[in-house]
Amino acid sequence: VCRADGSTDLLTPSVRARPDGVHVLVRSRLDEPATVNGFGIDVSPGRRSAVLSIGPGIVGVACWPYSQHRWGEPTTSALEVVDPRGLYVDPDPECDGDGFEATAVDFASPGPKGGLIPLEEARRQINGLAPDDDLIHGGYPEQPTPPVLVVRDDAVIAHISFGLWGSDWVHAGSRMCGESGLRV
Repeated sequence: VCRADGSTDLLTPSVRARPDGVHVLVRSRLDEPATVNGFGIDVSPGRRSAVLSIGPGIVGVACWPYSQHRWGEPTTSALEVVDPRGLYVDPDPECDGDGFEATAVDFASPGPKGGLIPLEEARRQINGLAPDDDLIHGGYPEQPTPPVLVVRDDAVIAHISFGLWGSDWVHAGSRMCGESGLRV
């Protein structure tokens, strides 16, 4: 709950992930929009539900009214996300050496739609794959727009997002280990 004074009441301090992610309901009693830190969403006064692809662990959550953005971030409350069924596949690249490169692709309206890109199509679009590289979907198994992960020697070396543009799959952004030799 985003209280009228801008503070946060976390009514459920521990949540269980579902196959499509973490379901949240935010009630905002503010008279202005706010960012909900930890969730990566903005809310208007009233109620907003969302399904998020937050992995297991502790997440710092706080309501942050727009009018307070210039004064630094608020103190957070600890939300524990539990995944007893082991549904979540961590999409973060595990880079050695020179870190990773990030790419975000901007699209003109209407933009790409989400979906589950067939791994064979992703393989056709990713250049520099080694013969033993595996491709898997990351995040939660039923989330609407899972990234494609490139796994090399049991480590995730790339996180690549795709979207549908009409009937074509297009690159929508990526994070790759610099030494991976991959290009999309």
